[in-house]
Amino acid sequence: MVCTRYSLLLCTLIVAACSAGAPQSQTYLGGQAVNLLELTPEEVARGVQVTPRGDEVYFQAPPIQTTKIIDLRSAGKEIGISLGKVERVRYGFLFGVLDRPTGALQHHVLFQSNFVIGNDRYASVNLPDGRALQFTVSRVPDPCVPNCLPVIEALIVTVPDDVLRANQTSGLPLTITLTNGETISVAGIPPYVQGYLRAVDQYRA
Repeated sequence: MVCTRYSLLLCTLIVAACSAGAPQSQTYLGGQAVNLLELTPEEVARGVQVTPRGDEVYFQAPPIQTTKIIDLRSAGKEIGISLGKVERVRYGFLFGVLDRPTGALQHHVLFQSNFVIGNDRYASVNLPDGRALQFTVSRVPDPCVPNCLPVIEALIVTVPDDVLRANQTSGLPLTITLTNGETISVAGIPPYVQGYLRAVDQYRA
């Protein structure tokens, strides 16, 4: 239920070619340009959306999007085509679901990248100590038959409450492994995790 709800929210992630004059890298928090080195827990906590719905309460931290210009001209030469420069987009956020009758709280990390295209490309997600986390993938069905657009799936990683709280100072860095053996390192952002948990705890109090 949760996975479907949030994957629909993110179905507009698009691959885009970029001009030569565009910034090499840019980061946004909730749609606003931000320097992650200056990010504070208070800033994140203010951006957490809290949505009660029946016996459940949903928490969503402001989305983080990073864009970076990748020069693929050298790779294109190897295969005899001109790839030029493209924009790599990574998008994700923390969200959680509180079951009010039982007090059970489950957190999740959603991650998407326009450089991970295809069905079921994600093989594993691990913490720095090697511990594997459970995950699912979700996508919005392509209405075309056959599929007309590249498939960009949303990776939804389940993070137990005690694991997330134990990683507040590290910011929950993750290693995502694809089925072809490639890995994606997601750097931890301590103020982001701390701010999200602060908003959750303030609501529960």
